[in-house]
Amino acid sequence: FEWSRPSSEMTSIVVSVRVRPFNAREMKYQSKLIVAMAEGGITEVTQVRQGKLLTNEAPKKFTFDNAFWSHDPKAPNFASQEIVYDVLGKSILSNALEGFNGCLFAYGQTGSGKTYTMMGAAGDPGVIPRLTEDLFQRVDANPNMTVRVECSFLEIYNEQVRDLLNPAGVNQSLRVRQHPKMGVFVEGLRKIATKDKPDIERLIDDGMKVRSVASTNMNATSSRSHGIITLNLLIRNEDTELSSQLHLVDLAGSERLDKSGAEGAAAKEAVAINKSLTALGDTIAALSQSAKHVPYRNSILTHLLSDSMSGQAKVLMFCCASPASYNAQETTSSLTFALRARGVSLGKVKKNTA
Repeated sequence: FEWSRPSSEMTSIVVSVRVRPFNAREMKYQSKLIVAMAEGGITEVTQVRQGKLLTNEAPKKFTFDNAFWSHDPKAPNFASQEIVYDVLGKSILSNALEGFNGCLFAYGQTGSGKTYTMMGAAGDPGVIPRLTEDLFQRVDANPNMTVRVECSFLEIYNEQVRDLLNPAGVNQSLRVRQHPKMGVFVEGLRKIATKDKPDIERLIDDGMKVRSVASTNMNATSSRSHGIITLNLLIRNEDTELSSQLHLVDLAGSERLDKSGAEGAAAKEAVAINKSLTALGDTIAALSQSAKHVPYRNSILTHLLSDSMSGQAKVLMFCCASPASYNAQETTSSLTFALRARGVSLGKVKKNTA
């Protein structure tokens, strides 16, 4: 099975879609499989009306850079965590070590597999732990290269920025600032120097322990915030010094309150999540249409990602989706958003000389 690996010359958002196995709720409702994938990033979705599959109508067809079939481990085109990292994670790390900023984010409805894709599960690591391991392996294998790595980890919770690596101030709201040379940054956010993979793992584990999660009907461990891990790299080779910044973003999932059953604080969280994702959608729409004004400041999320989305980074996006008829509306909506994102041209990204 052939995959499309992003080239070092990529100038648009690279978009890949991934579907997961049915979950317990989808099986409870006797869901039918509505997604099919083929080489070339082709993804087809059988439409559903009032719970019935419209098999007599042509399925909706989408084309992405990659279509990762992670629904059935026995399938010949099954995309494991290792394959997903090999196809996408390695390229964005290679670019970062060459002095290019990068941004990799996972988008999709609640419970669609975003955190699994980015963080992984016990014994089955996702993109982020694989990337950190790969980073230090490459440094160790190259005696002519040294890399200083600083790590930060924040969450955007109810439109407030919180530092997950500062135990004393995890409930304090930090301010997003704009600097004429540094660009967008978070005032007071801790950046911790790391020397190896276990160092970064400890920091991420500490951050995940205090990240906001809750149980809903749709997801037993639903992220109630957007999480952004940032790696700042200072790369020294024999005769060059480069720098780069990698944003690794695990977005909270969009959700319908009538399905998730969120109430009280969880409902307030869902409203804030949906609002910021709508702002992200508006930003993507403006970029895809080459609009004169792009509404980056309509949410904390889009403000923080504005440098990356305005051509200062190579951007990769995972669209995680459910392949079940129970979630047909949400899946079609997610894929439509992803297709629009794929149409965004970022131009040629500049290399950072330190």
